[in-house]
Amino acid sequence: MHRNGTFNRAHKEFKEKATAAVMKVLNITRRSGVPPLSMQFKLFNSIARATLLYGSSIWAMKFVDDIDKLQIRFLKKLLRLPPSTPDYFVRLETGARDTRLQHLADTLGFWERISRKKKTPPNHCWSQDFLDLLKVAKCENLPSTLTSLVTMRKTLLINYELHLKNADVSRMQNSRFIPHYKLIKLKATTEGYFSMNHSIQKCNLMTQLHTCNFVDRDPNRIVNCDPIHEPIRSRRGPDRGSARGTFHLLGSDRGSARDTK
Repeated sequence: MHRNGTFNRAHKEFKEKATAAVMKVLNITRRSGVPPLSMQFKLFNSIARATLLYGSSIWAMKFVDDIDKLQIRFLKKLLRLPPSTPDYFVRLETGARDTRLQHLADTLGFWERISRKKKTPPNHCWSQDFLDLLKVAKCENLPSTLTSLVTMRKTLLINYELHLKNADVSRMQNSRFIPHYKLIKLKATTEGYFSMNHSIQKCNLMTQLHTCNFVDRDPNRIVNCDPIHEPIRSRRGPDRGSARGTFHLLGSDRGSARDTK
């Protein structure tokens, strides 16, 4: 713990371990072509629970907004999205369970274990020492408050998840990066093509078509195509600009659109 009360060192170490592990798994799944996306989520969550979220109920309270970035980075690389793609788009398109929500669940579980009284506590018990301090401070009623907090666990998680979803929807409605997305994203749930057992390559194409921000050969020009009104022609079509756009959407063009929001 730092002298200012934050766990900067723990945050850095756990994040580095998680990043290294996730990137290795990403390379393996890319080579093996593991579908569907739900399997990718399971792999990521299992790694995140053992690395990034290990002990997060204690050290991560000041880093809540940062612990979700690893999942977003993982999904952007998996779907071959440009780094400038807004985070809200990734969460809304994939329906990924926010890592911050899992952190809250772990924290509530930690408080539940603290408030649970044991007949034979161990000789060195942090929770018992904490309760003894509360008695000295004449705050014996706090454990009952903790118990009430635990009973409201399901409601708290639902409300927090709703708050995160509403924040992403608000960003979507006010975004200038992909202004058409609010017209095609009618529900804040996982897009159907992710549950159809498609290959990762097909999922990449569908996801990138929804962003429809891609770079033409001219590095100074960004072409925005609305998938509803502007069908993309084949590579052999007369419009070479559209063909190059399609080639980029398949992941062959390394250029990426700049975030204009």
